Amino acid sequence: MGGAIGAFILVANLEWYGIFLLIPHIINFIMDTWTIAIRRIPDVKYGSVRDDGTVMAPPTMKYKSLKFWIVSKFRLTENQAVHWLYVPTVLFGLAGLFLF
Repeated sequence: MGGAIGAFILVANLEWYGIFLLIPHIINFIMDTWTIAIRRIPDVKYGSVRDDGTVMAPPTMKYKSLKFWIVSKFRLTENQAVHWLYVPTVLFGLAGLFLF
């Protein structure tokens, strides 16, 4: 599905829209690269779950991804964190439709 969307963006000459749409994912990639490649901190894939069901980010991975960053700032369950991470994606998608 992603390949089809990417092909459509290229065929329709909407490269800037595609870049704008991917800004949250680009930020996530930069955070991951900063933590793993530049700071050379060993990767931890998963956080732990507290007794109340909220996700706890590993202390060394707080800035590895938007997922770990948001659960380190707010006590959220997995579902709540995913829903909060939909917000920037939807906002950039809608803003891109209006701007491009």
